[in-house]
Amino acid sequence: LTGDDEYRGIARETVGAFAGASHRVGVQVAEYGTAASRLVHEPLTVAVADEPGSDLHRAALRIADHEKVADPDADESVSPDLDRGTARVAGVDEPASDPESLMERVARLE
Repeated sequence: LTGDDEYRGIARETVGAFAGASHRVGVQVAEYGTAASRLVHEPLTVAVADEPGSDLHRAALRIADHEKVADPDADESVSPDLDRGTARVAGVDEPASDPESLMERVARLE
């Protein structure tokens, strides 16, 4: 989440050290799976130009992606901005100003 390459390198080494053992332990390694997923796929980031607790911010929190990051009080010029690695939806049309239009944007993300 920090974007720091040093942390990412350490995480790759650590997660990689257990890669061959994950099938032997079961659900106890669910957090291992989450860590591995974050190394392979960038988490969905939702920047919302609204205060925490607003309808738009709560809609961002309801997005069905348990690894997402919801960023309230973002700059209005980039919000709501959806980003998962290189799959960007920002700038497709006017920024979403209500929960319904935010969910429509999320549905367009690949």
